[in-house]
This record gives sequence, structure tokens and C-alpha cells, in this order.
Amino acid sequence: MREERSSNLEAGPTCPFDVLVIIDFEATCDESETGVPLVNSNTSEIIEFPWITIDPCTLEIINEEQLYV
Repeated sequence: MREERSSNLEAGPTCPFDVLVIIDFEATCDESETGVPLVNSNTSEIIEFPWITIDPCTLEIINEEQLYV
């Protein structure tokens, strides 16, 4: 039984997923002179969708993309 465990460890960890996709949502914001923001959570709009795909076993970035709205 010990030999089987060590041979499995030598093969490396198994990954439950082929890729990971990480998405970031960018939204409008502002800086006003009065300190009161003109844009809030009800009036902000998504303006960009950047994402990357990552190999979950090596944590290497496979692809990077961004889409402007």
C-alpha cells in the first residue's frame, strides 16, 4: 500500500478543473469637488469586462482578454 501512495504523489496532485476563469467587472465612478459622489451603486454602469483563464494545476495564465462596453 505504501508504494501505491508514493507513486501517486510522484504523479503530482490532480486538478478538479481544466481551467479557471477569473472575471473582473469595472464600473463608472467619479470624484467630485464637494466630496459627495455623483455616481452611486444605483447609477453606476459596467464599462469593462476583463477576464483571464488560468491552468489550475500550474497557476499559469493561459489567456487574457477584455471587452469594453
